[in-house]
Amino acid sequence: MQHITLHLDGDGAFADIPASSWRHIPDAHIRIGYLPGGMHSGKPSLMIPIPLDDGTTVMAETSVAAFMVAAAGISGRRMRDEPTRDDDMLPVVEIARYLDNPITNWRAQRDTVDIPDTDRAKAVHYIDAFQSVRTSLLGSLLP
Repeated sequence: MQHITLHLDGDGAFADIPASSWRHIPDAHIRIGYLPGGMHSGKPSLMIPIPLDDGTTVMAETSVAAFMVAAAGISGRRMRDEPTRDDDMLPVVEIARYLDNPITNWRAQRDTVDIPDTDRAKAVHYIDAFQSVRTSLLGSLLP
């Protein structure tokens, strides 16, 4: 499963990819397929087919959770850059709720007595990741 690296300052974000290897597909129709149990864990994922001009298609897949965190990051950045524009942005309270729910759930899993150390470490990782996004977007940690 691919992960998402979000560059909120997009200029130069892809300097590691030679421009000569880029294929820009003008007027591409971007499709996203929701897979309810697409991950090995049974959690949902998204499939994004990217048709290339040679007739082949690259199939990218990521978790819905990663995609939603990226969307919240973009929305948060737009709120910072365009504070008077609210036509298609998520309200701050929705972003907070979206981030706070998994932090609370991962904390409960972390604090479960009888879980393997690997599961506890995974919970700590997710708590840290969501807290980091929360701090970047909202300026504070969930207490």
